[in-house]
Amino acid sequence: PCTITPANPRTMARSGRAPTRADRAELISYCVLALLYAGLLSYFVHNPFCNMAFRCGCRGPLNGGWALCNVHNPEPPHCPWCSATSPAVILVSPPTVVFISVLTAVLLRLVLSRCATASSPSSTATASYLLPYLLDETAPAPAPESDSELDCNDPTTTPREGGLGACFSVRNLLSLAIGVPLGFFGYNLVMASLFFLASPDYPFFFWYTRP
Repeated sequence: PCTITPANPRTMARSGRAPTRADRAELISYCVLALLYAGLLSYFVHNPFCNMAFRCGCRGPLNGGWALCNVHNPEPPHCPWCSATSPAVILVSPPTVVFISVLTAVLLRLVLSRCATASSPSSTATASYLLPYLLDETAPAPAPESDSELDCNDPTTTPREGGLGACFSVRNLLSLAIGVPLGFFGYNLVMASLFFLASPDYPFFFWYTRP
């Protein structure tokens, strides 16, 4: 059978061999896709979510945007989000929301990768140590769990091509589909709650109305 002996993790991570380059290319491509997805989600859903949370009149970008938001009314109440000023407005700005959404997707991808690695002993020696070297070149080198030989026919241990094509795996698509919306709606929900609590004069929050 075709077998190879596990290489030293530090050497493999720094030598520019195919697995390391492939993983880096896949990670970069994944982040680009997550960024595009989060950007589109923020562009089309932010204002409707704002209106759902504060009943302020904001609409989608193709339906008037914030032109009908109560922040334009001469008299209060004014939407806590749309009337926010610096530095608080940074917390709900599109770049911040997109960053949180992408970060959530990347972390979920990491969790799924670790779960897959833990459930696949043959991939431990080649996959479990790659991420620390992608993020921190000074990280101590973890030793493989054993010196057992790796099966060359195992797709988790053989060199593979990275990049955009590798992003369309079940793991990556699942983490994108769940991670980006989870980060977007979770973060916006937390921020909406905090802004509402910090605005005692504003009466509306989802289906609740202050007496």
